[in-house]
Amino acid sequence: MEQGWDPEISRFFVRIINAIAWTLIWMIASATFGFYFGLAFPERFPLWICLIYYAVVAIALAALIRYLSKLRQLR
Repeated sequence: MEQGWDPEISRFFVRIINAIAWTLIWMIASATFGFYFGLAFPERFPLWICLIYYAVVAIALAALIRYLSKLRQLR
């Protein structure tokens, strides 16, 4: 670690990077499976597969929000 860096500031930046990274991972994964593989469109797959896709995306978003709120509370 460099001279002059406060350990608390370093932990704060690590939390910011973790929040950005996990949010980008969730967004890229959702877009990839939804748009690239076509799971978001009921024309390509049966409706029940699209509903499962949307449910998984919603559950993953709820888990991400929970993770980010717990990450925010760590001090």
